[in-house]
Amino acid sequence: EFLSFLLDEEAIAKMVKGDAMVLFNGLFQQETTYTDYTFDDDFKSTEVKKTKTETLPHFLMMVSSEENNLVRKLVNYGVQKSVVKLQGAYYEIEIPKSPMRLFFTYKDDIFFLTNSIESIQQISNGSFKANISKQEKKFLGNHNFTMYINPKNISGEIAKTDLGATESLADMMNVFNKMGPVRVKVNPVKNNISSADMWMEVPAGNTNSLTFFFDLFEGLIK
Repeated sequence: EFLSFLLDEEAIAKMVKGDAMVLFNGLFQQETTYTDYTFDDDFKSTEVKKTKTETLPHFLMMVSSEENNLVRKLVNYGVQKSVVKLQGAYYEIEIPKSPMRLFFTYKDDIFFLTNSIESIQQISNGSFKANISKQEKKFLGNHNFTMYINPKNISGEIAKTDLGATESLADMMNVFNKMGPVRVKVNPVKNNISSADMWMEVPAGNTNSLTFFFDLFEGLIK
């Protein structure tokens, strides 16, 4: 049934136009329930329900897309199979045994998918504000594939969770705190060769960039 929807190539071309952006903007912790087993002396198993705390990333994916009959058919199919639920102005995806809830909506010819209920609610009512500078907007818009990473922000988000107290991550977080923003761009294919550029801002006071990079790598491999 699902594959029959995907035979309409024209509809798929409108639904998936080829450009996308994914933002990872934080970490959160939640308790999840799982099934474990205990065994007696005769090796007979007994199911035991347990809970554990998992640290998961907040993400938001945006895809330029035209909502059409194929989209509506796929959504209705998900509703019929009890995988998709309408929650007012957005939809919730329920994946069995998944540790996170997923939400999606269409707005201004953009498909939004996220695991943050706050983000999807703000997107739906038009109050969402992206915390991105004009410089980064220009950088993202001028190239076909780009990546921007702020290691200090990653370290700060980890510190807010139980992982921040993990001794094994202490060296990595120390390295992240020393790093400046990292940018990556993939250049257009030329003569059947694909290339990419990556650069990182060196914090003030480091006059020798090469020595700074060696110190970073040494910290990462400890």
